[in-house]
Amino acid sequence: MVALPDPVGIKQKSMELDENLTLHQVSCPLGVIGAIFESRPDAVPQISSLCLKSGNSVILKGGREAQNSNKVLVALLTESIKKVTGVPEAAVQMIETRSEVRDMLKEEKNINLIVPEVATIL
Repeated sequence: MVALPDPVGIKQKSMELDENLTLHQVSCPLGVIGAIFESRPDAVPQISSLCLKSGNSVILKGGREAQNSNKVLVALLTESIKKVTGVPEAAVQMIETRSEVRDMLKEEKNINLIVPEVATIL
């Protein structure tokens, strides 16, 4: 992931709207992303790395069966993030309960996108 080019600030396409007026579509971070997924600890580094590479923070909610593994992975990510300049230490967070999911869903002003893997828990 580190070797991949930075996806932020890339001009995707342009369209001339009028003389001397051109509209450019440029990739930019969304902000804070909430990710809800089942008991797949491998999702923690996958989702986190994609979010961080694209300039976003992430709040992770995995299934309770993998909660201990997820905690360890988030702790490792947090330790790694401390060594990277310009990335906030709190860029990867984890929530554990359904109550916290309900609270997260209410944070419309602070969370820019929520990606549920399984809609039945919502």
